[in-house]
Amino acid sequence: MTPKKFKTRTVSRERSGTYLKKAGEFLRASESAMKLGDWDAVGLNAVHAAISAADALLVYYGGVRSIGDSHHDVAGLLQQHIKDDQLGSKIQTLSTVLSYKSLSAYEDREVTEAEGRDAEKLARRFLEWARSRLAWRQAAELLDFWCRTRLFANTQFLPLHKFAFPAIF
Repeated sequence: MTPKKFKTRTVSRERSGTYLKKAGEFLRASESAMKLGDWDAVGLNAVHAAISAADALLVYYGGVRSIGDSHHDVAGLLQQHIKDDQLGSKIQTLSTVLSYKSLSAYEDREVTEAEGRDAEKLARRFLEWARSRLAWRQAAELLDFWCRTRLFANTQFLPLHKFAFPAIF
């Protein structure tokens, strides 16, 4: 079966940190809005935090980010580019956060406090997971690079990170 095609843009994986930074900023904006009781702003900033966290993962692991018409395309792209035992549950978390976008921005009713708190909590969990996936991968690659250049500069061997962290490669 051929994987579904999604509209993407190629992005240098070095830019993943930019998307991760944006995710953190959107989450902090959501937290600030929560203190003020601005529940629509809480919801919309939580959605943007989750989208930016997903973009950080896609840029790092796949060198792409979604430019499709639906934010839900990012879930399919994550499945194509990331190997992780928790991916299914994290995609469900992301989908739930994304469901708050229409409510926060377009519907003719306001986001309730409970909905805003839920959106922020789920976006935080997704961002924490994204950070953990990026930190382990980057640490493993740094270790591999260090070993190649410092310890075994003239020795041929397999990349250490694929043995130390097989679940994320």
